[in-house]
Amino acid sequence: MSDSVGPLFDPYPKFRLERNDLQQLRRLRALEPGLVSSIPPDHQKELKVLGLYHQDQALGAVSFFCLANAQRKTKSNRFGRIDLVIADPAFRGHGVGRLLILCSLLHLFDEYHGRIYSISCLAAHVAVKKVLEDMGFISRQKGDENFTHEEFPIGSLDEETALRGQVQSRAEENARSVNYRLTQIALRS
Repeated sequence: MSDSVGPLFDPYPKFRLERNDLQQLRRLRALEPGLVSSIPPDHQKELKVLGLYHQDQALGAVSFFCLANAQRKTKSNRFGRIDLVIADPAFRGHGVGRLLILCSLLHLFDEYHGRIYSISCLAAHVAVKKVLEDMGFISRQKGDENFTHEEFPIGSLDEETALRGQVQSRAEENARSVNYRLTQIALRS
């Protein structure tokens, strides 16, 4: 696991974050047949997937990738993209999708530190759009498409460091909140 994502769940031993959880992504994607991946077909091997579990109950999955832009001749020549964010329908509205997005952002910052000039997402769900806008992502409607392009341009290492700190703080708060909500659900069962 990347440096900051793993310790995020140390206080919450009931959580488990699985890397390369393609099985979970496929299962959830079958429930959302209208979702379209934005990764170019020739870059499938670059796709990363995180699956989130609580007490071995699958909560959701996020896929994302980071590709080099051959047109940029600088050290920061990579762009990250959050591809698919899917929470199991039984756990929607509890912050699972937000937590998955934050974990994917932390992973991108850890793995590609100083080399990312932009992180974006083609948001088709209002919930995903809201999370990204809350983080400071800029929203642009894509013509008559039924999604928006959410983007956070990163102009300097200082901007990346500031965004990373903001994401880390929000991820910690969100992990605590999701853990509390799921614990409350388990107690009522």
